[in-house]
Amino acid sequence: MAKKSWMILEQNKEKILFWLEKKALENKMKIIDFDKLVSTTLLKTFLKKDDKEVIEFLNKINFLIAESKQIIFNNLIVDFELNPKFSFDKKIPFILENQEESKLENKFEIFFNEEIKKLIEKKSYVEFLPNLILYFSETSNCLKIYIKKDYFNN
Repeated sequence: MAKKSWMILEQNKEKILFWLEKKALENKMKIIDFDKLVSTTLLKTFLKKDDKEVIEFLNKINFLIAESKQIIFNNLIVDFELNPKFSFDKKIPFILENQEESKLENKFEIFFNEEIKKLIEKKSYVEFLPNLILYFSETSNCLKIYIKKDYFNN
């Protein structure tokens, strides 16, 4: 009986470790979720959810994530690659540093980028894309992405 429960524990080890990591992260960090980030940006731009600029930006983000295409932010590019450590079929996001400021034309997108920058400077963890949290790592002195479990369910 003890051997069987050990086997079950071993099979669920990754899930348990992921859950423990998630709980530890949630307890110690200030997470700004994607909806709150979008809402804050809406308030600062005096735009509404159904304004053309907002809809275009959100549709673009959703399309680029679904197609695993590069997403360009100010001073930051998110690209995707297959990484069997995490998934055999879902591409995993990673950060490419963009040394140049991107030429953003959409008012909502400009303010969205500014809000991300402000929050990162305040040491916040920002869900800058659905199920993807951007943060500045003190240990590695660079931006990193924390992937929420729900990312793999879409």
